[in-house]
Amino acid sequence: MNILALMKRSIFILLILFTSSIYASVPKKDFKLEIIEKVTDENLKDLALKKGVIPKNVSKQEELDKKNTVTLWILQPRDEKINLINFLKKTYKDDGVFIKKPAELYVDEINTVIYNSLNGDFVFGRDKKGVGVIFKTIAIMDGDFDNGENKLKLLKEWFGPEQTKRIKKYFPGKIEKLNK
Repeated sequence: MNILALMKRSIFILLILFTSSIYASVPKKDFKLEIIEKVTDENLKDLALKKGVIPKNVSKQEELDKKNTVTLWILQPRDEKINLINFLKKTYKDDGVFIKKPAELYVDEINTVIYNSLNGDFVFGRDKKGVGVIFKTIAIMDGDFDNGENKLKLLKEWFGPEQTKRIKKYFPGKIEKLNK
């Protein structure tokens, strides 16, 4: 996937996550995203510190315990993020769902989604939704979430009719790919 397509998809995932009931809400204001081509773990951590999403002194366990999975994701080193994605993939596999793309790809894409959301001043919900929802959303949009069902049907069930219309509008090739 080329860089422009990756950036475009990252922005679209943000729009879906923050305009649906799947995740959090977008503030009622205009926003402009500054997109960078590849988000490293350090880029993400620096922005999260700047925005106050993670505490400056991460040794305060009680502060971390109050944070959601997105905050914890930001603090994790890359190898632990890869291990987490591999664990999620294994958990899905145990339930009969196969996700084939490498964990490293998902780490990069999750970093990009979180970075762009922080850069756009989105507020993450403090509930159970977080990295797992972002991971599953990316896998479904890529057609990599294989539970034996029709991938287009799965996309429609996950996103609902309104978000599916947006996907069709902005990513017509994706719908064709999922239809196969």
